[in-house]
Amino acid sequence: MALCRTGQARACFGLARAVEIELDVEGQATVKFPFFMAACAAGDANACTNAGATATRGSWIAGTRPAVAEARECQVRTYEMACTAQAPWGCYMLGAEWAQAGDIAKARDAWQRVCDVDADGSACEAARSQLD
Repeated sequence: MALCRTGQARACFGLARAVEIELDVEGQATVKFPFFMAACAAGDANACTNAGATATRGSWIAGTRPAVAEARECQVRTYEMACTAQAPWGCYMLGAEWAQAGDIAKARDAWQRVCDVDADGSACEAARSQLD
C-alpha cells in the first residue's frame, strides 16, 4: 500500500489484482477500482483497461459505481488509449465496444491489432475467436 501511495504503478496494480483474486465478495469492484485507477494514472495501460472493465462489469456496493467511467464514451477513450499504448486487452476491449455499437469493421480492426501487439498472448487467442 505504501508503494502504491508513492505512485508506483506496479504496486497499485498488484493490490487491485490481489483484491480481485482473494476477495470474492459482492461489491469487490468498489475496492479494486481505485487501485486500478491509481496504476492507470501512474502510466500502466493494462491497469487502465482493467479499470474500464471493472467500471462496467464489476460487482459494486450500491451507490459506489463511477457513472463517468461507466459511460460508453469513457470506455471507448480508455480502450483506445490502452490499445495505442500496446495493451493487448485494451485492443480487445475496444473491439468489443465497437462490436456492441454495431461497427463490425472497427471491431475487426481493433481485434486484429491485438494480435499485432502480442501474437502469442491470451488476448490474441480471444480476438481470433471473434475474427473467425
